[in-house]
Amino acid sequence: MRRPPPPHFSQEAAPDELCIVRLSALGDVTMTTPLAMAIRRHWPRTRIAWVVQPLPGRLLEGSPAVDELIPFERLRGRAAIAEYAGFRRRMKPRAFDLLLCPQKALKAGILTGLLNAPVKVGFDRARSSDLHGFFTTHAIPASPRRHKVDETLEFAHALGIPAGPVEWGLRTTSEERSRAEEFLAGPEPLVCGIVVGTSHPGKNWPAERWIHVVDALAEQHGARVVLLGGPSREEGAIAASILEGARNRPTCALGNDLRHLMALLEGCDLVLSPDTGPLHIAVALGTPVVGLYGRTNPNLHGPWGPSRPFVADGFERAPGEAYGNLDRYRDEGMSRITPEMVLLRVGELLRVRGEAGPASAIGG
Repeated sequence: MRRPPPPHFSQEAAPDELCIVRLSALGDVTMTTPLAMAIRRHWPRTRIAWVVQPLPGRLLEGSPAVDELIPFERLRGRAAIAEYAGFRRRMKPRAFDLLLCPQKALKAGILTGLLNAPVKVGFDRARSSDLHGFFTTHAIPASPRRHKVDETLEFAHALGIPAGPVEWGLRTTSEERSRAEEFLAGPEPLVCGIVVGTSHPGKNWPAERWIHVVDALAEQHGARVVLLGGPSREEGAIAASILEGARNRPTCALGNDLRHLMALLEGCDLVLSPDTGPLHIAVALGTPVVGLYGRTNPNLHGPWGPSRPFVADGFERAPGEAYGNLDRYRDEGMSRITPEMVLLRVGELLRVRGEAGPASAIGG
């Protein structure tokens, strides 16, 4: 059945209660915050609730984009059935005037179906999967594939809400910033964070190439290099190889404190990262980013905004390839990225940043 477009709400008759269902992951939750901020600007009296998994929910602590976090822990097997049933019991007394589900995964669809709202807005049919259309009542207009931030902001357009200017709404506390500043303090003129890995091996870059970049950053730019990431075994192995092989030993700051990672990303002068959540968090916090993209299309998944030109592009199979918004994986792409490509983008970004001054459009 064809779902109609969502109704427009006037500012005078704005929804009292609105719910966003965007459970994970870190980067996707980050790239949904501009939608919530656009709603906040246009409907300042609307109460915004957000259904989110506990870890990415920590990104939203203190954010003006949300009034209430509704946690949902994704479990498996019989435990998952009990979790969905518990969610339904907890939420049964609640009613929302409007629900937005900018996530196509089945887990988000099930929760959308369990929540009470007369209007549940999802993606159009062509961009739906996992029974997404079954759980929503209305659909945003069909559109070609675009960057994830722009696609999410289509929900604002569909509701008659101005999407710009893009605001992210992520906030760190003064205590978190002070702790990060103390950790990053040193005599070096440039602090460069390197996000060593991702949850998908196909997005990771070989440690020996990171070693080349680490040494060049220290020797050519006088940078202090800090290795960033989570506590996973894969990230730990990459970091250990870098620490062992680099002539200019970087500082290791891998750990499981997401809020501390946010503050470190905010405190760096520059962040280098493959396609993973911390890259998008850094962008949202105003830190200049060089992205390493090979498996995924940077036009769809790359750093949004002023950092978009500063991508070491391995998705491109030949120089100048016009791949547009091709939504496919290229598993060999990361092998096409050389240290020289990354350092070229670093040099370009630093030149633009220097010419623009500390208040440049790319952050810093």
